[in-house]
Amino acid sequence: MPGWIWLVLGMVLLGVEVTRGDLYLFGFGVGALVAALLSLTGLVPLEWAAFLFAGFGSLGLLRPRWLKRLSRGSGAGLPDPMDRLLGKQGKVVETITSIRAGAVEISGRRWLASALDESEIAVGSIVEVYGVEGTTLGVLLVSPPEGLPEQSDGDRGSRENKGGL
Repeated sequence: MPGWIWLVLGMVLLGVEVTRGDLYLFGFGVGALVAALLSLTGLVPLEWAAFLFAGFGSLGLLRPRWLKRLSRGSGAGLPDPMDRLLGKQGKVVETITSIRAGAVEISGRRWLASALDESEIAVGSIVEVYGVEGTTLGVLLVSPPEGLPEQSDGDRGSRENKGGL
């Protein structure tokens, strides 16, 4: 391939990389520029090898290191937006079981939630957020729904012994 095509391809790939910033195209852009230099020196059979080697080599070897180095300094000290939910109370709108996460409503928004103590929490219960993992809130029961007595630890133990959740 003529050297000017490699040069244009390299510039386009690097230009796209600058706008995206995910480091997928960087190695291929550099590889195309190296291929352009090789075509000027007459080493045409090595153009494609240089292009592919630089592209895939940077994906496999350099990209993970670059991303780790870039991410180390980018978010240091910034709070996680989900952490603002810690300590807030909400109402269970979908039953939370030890097997499956349910849903809670906090400040008019619905969130996926799981019980930190692996108990079953009924719809209408009031819970408090004690942890966040990803987009799932870790909650503990504050008060059961109206009309149901609050369970003591002894009640939970006897219910577990009978095979119930």
